[in-house]
Amino acid sequence: MSIDLTGVPQNVHNDVGLTVDSALRLLEGRAEGFFSGGYAEVPYPGHIAASLGLLIVGKTVAGSRAGGILTGLVAVLGTYALGREYKSPRLGLFAGILLVSSIPFLHFSRSTHFGEVVAYSVCSLYILLRAVRTAHPGAWLLCGVMGSWGLFLFYSARVALVGIVVAGVLLSFRSLRVTLRRWYGPLLFIVAFAITVVPMVPYWLSHHGAFFHRMDTSFSLYDPQTGFHGDVIVRAVGKPFLRTVGMFYTVGDGSGQGTMSPAAGPIEATLLSIGLAVVLTDGWGANVACLGWLVTMFLGCGAFAEATPWYTRLVPVTPVVSLFMARAIDIQLDLLPPKLRMLKQVATAAVSAALIALAARNLRTYLQYERARPATEFTAFGRAALALGPKYQFYCVTFQRPDFTFLHGSFVPYLEMLDVRDLRDPVRAMPFPAGRPVAILIPFQRFVPRPLDPKALVNEIVLRYPEARLRYVYADRGGSHLPLGVIVSVIL
Repeated sequence: MSIDLTGVPQNVHNDVGLTVDSALRLLEGRAEGFFSGGYAEVPYPGHIAASLGLLIVGKTVAGSRAGGILTGLVAVLGTYALGREYKSPRLGLFAGILLVSSIPFLHFSRSTHFGEVVAYSVCSLYILLRAVRTAHPGAWLLCGVMGSWGLFLFYSARVALVGIVVAGVLLSFRSLRVTLRRWYGPLLFIVAFAITVVPMVPYWLSHHGAFFHRMDTSFSLYDPQTGFHGDVIVRAVGKPFLRTVGMFYTVGDGSGQGTMSPAAGPIEATLLSIGLAVVLTDGWGANVACLGWLVTMFLGCGAFAEATPWYTRLVPVTPVVSLFMARAIDIQLDLLPPKLRMLKQVATAAVSAALIALAARNLRTYLQYERARPATEFTAFGRAALALGPKYQFYCVTFQRPDFTFLHGSFVPYLEMLDVRDLRDPVRAMPFPAGRPVAILIPFQRFVPRPLDPKALVNEIVLRYPEARLRYVYADRGGSHLPLGVIVSVIL
């Protein structure tokens, strides 16, 4: 995520840009309200991390990516804390390094709203374990506040929230006598949860469908219109669940925003297999909570969802999976004689160095893969617009779907404050106001306005402005592929 902060990312999905656009709206006071929905009905509190990055670094390319760095660091620290709570600082250290070596984690941390769910998941699980172990009222209150935050994030965080509840229920079975004696813990969780969520309730009540946004397109078990589909449970137990788990072995990404597949290399897959076997024998404690949470995520974001596995939904599992991988290594060091303390320290340092080397290799492999891929239209147009510079008034003429009123927000965060506006009908807008050069961005692939097709529109503009200059935009910098679109620039 921190590589080449000032450059336009090679591959950018429109979800990335549009969520940053919502963060800009929040930062600039243009949001409908703090407790209202931004892009994809993610409440504006869920855009705080992205807004914070823009505030600290600036409304630039680097600023739009800084939020992902912040949430990524929180996720790594949370993974260390989870490993420490599970068993020891050494386990937390190994798990944190393995998370950094995870290519899906590296890739999706570029987008703050995906990275937020990773950080939320691992921190919530850690706080739950700590609350159960210490029985401290403050820990339970914090757990409730943290848990409620899942309703303010990308919708996969809601499945993670259900997983936290499942983990808590499983932990309660460890000792029913102790659970009954500490009855106040879950009650404090519920109180803190409710108080945190209440401000969003009026918006959800007045905007029907906002609370269940994307459930109808991403979650086959439940549809807000048709209700629950019980047959999905039977079907999901088999192949869909195996395909979801298979993302770490042989199954590729089903989403359009992913990177290299599968989600783990041979070394990591082997460690995961061994780690799962070890975790199953670790008694009834943090291991059961982590397993229950992980299975919930595999079901809710995988087997019960459509087109599994979508790495965008499942990337929150990477910290727990990294913990299980680390457990496979950690148990080997436990076999060393307790008296040989120096040997254990040397072995810990050697393993850490080997894991760091693995992380460096994976990062290098990921960068080589990403840089070799053709650019998306968002990246390509962003670079072309930056090359023209801020003297131009930019107009974006494109519609992805009839319910999209604009598309320029998909890449505007990468334009370093260039003046980009939407233009529904450029033919009617001509002649353009005199005094400032105009650049009209016309992507070919996502162009569906009627009645003109994009090339006919270009001809209309050139007919009005014969001196107009055409700059074709390509997926690769060498221009060996068909153009993604064109920028028509006019000096008025």
